[in-house]
Amino acid sequence: SDVVLTNSAGVHAVPMAEHVLGGILFLLRQFDVAVAQQRDRVWNRDAFVGENTRVRELGECRTLIVGAGGIGTEIARRFSALGAQCTGVRRRPDRGVPEGFKAVFGVDALDSLLPSADILIIAAPATGATRRLVTAERLDHLPQGALVVNVARGSLLDERALALRLRDGRVGGAVLDVFEREPLPPDSDLWSVPRLLLTPHVSATSPRGYWRRELELFTDNWARFAAGRPLRNVVDKSAGY
Repeated sequence: SDVVLTNSAGVHAVPMAEHVLGGILFLLRQFDVAVAQQRDRVWNRDAFVGENTRVRELGECRTLIVGAGGIGTEIARRFSALGAQCTGVRRRPDRGVPEGFKAVFGVDALDSLLPSADILIIAAPATGATRRLVTAERLDHLPQGALVVNVARGSLLDERALALRLRDGRVGGAVLDVFEREPLPPDSDLWSVPRLLLTPHVSATSPRGYWRRELELFTDNWARFAAGRPLRNVVDKSAGY
């Protein structure tokens, strides 16, 4: 129809970016090992200082962010501030390179970018075009030990393929906040996959910040509408968001 729709794009960007940063630091600094050792009252420094340690600095990591909109940009701003090199993939690369990104490419470049990505972050909208965007084959394009994050929707990632690669060590760790089936069933294999941090679709949670940003967006758009000015966040119905 010709009815103009707007959405709340960007309202969740700050808490989601902090969630991603926290999850990646959790894995890079081996906090999962620390939590397990604390629970078992074990003092063992090998996982942190040994020859085979997985501990890394974020600034060493090349980060590929699929989705360079509001959420992806807030992630890139934080990662780049800590020294990480961020590359983005977006549907409309002609819209420019947002703050925090070194470069942005179209989706057709995804396969060529994956082999150099130490961290893959999925933050794109769920549409027909993005369903199962990250397949088993694309996971295999990543370097050995790469980290994977999904804060978009479960439909964008082949969860089973990711679980298999986490179990055999092909993927070094993952952070999942969204799943193909929610709530995640108690009998799901994902609960027991090593080096996998699970959260129950809460990356956008920010009790105070959410409503403040939502109200600011609404009142701004209301003023724009009343004045006959262009609205923010107008939905592109052909794209689905």
